[in-house]
Amino acid sequence: MINSERVDQIRDALRKNKWDLVVCALPMNVLLLSGYWPVVGTGLAVASKEGRISLLVPEDEEDLARQGWADEVRTFKPGSLNEVISTAEAIRAPLKYIAQEFSAEPVRAGFEA
Repeated sequence: MINSERVDQIRDALRKNKWDLVVCALPMNVLLLSGYWPVVGTGLAVASKEGRISLLVPEDEEDLARQGWADEVRTFKPGSLNEVISTAEAIRAPLKYIAQEFSAEPVRAGFEA
């Protein structure tokens, strides 16, 4: 279910700050952007000034993430018993893919600080 009022507010905030997109990792901000609360706190939300929302979540949270209003849900495979990798390593490739889908050109991106 799309929350069009929320998406309009996000789009307006990005334009006001002259950002092309914003990336959020704090669970409360992921929820704000997408309607999805990361269960283990490793999900990311990316929103564009056009109002497009993408989520990057662990594989086992995909069904929950799809209950929000993100336009796209991509997954990553966190470490396993056989392979220990950091979340940063696990999300690198799928996050790069999401960023390139937003624009092939350099963009002004905001993030939580």
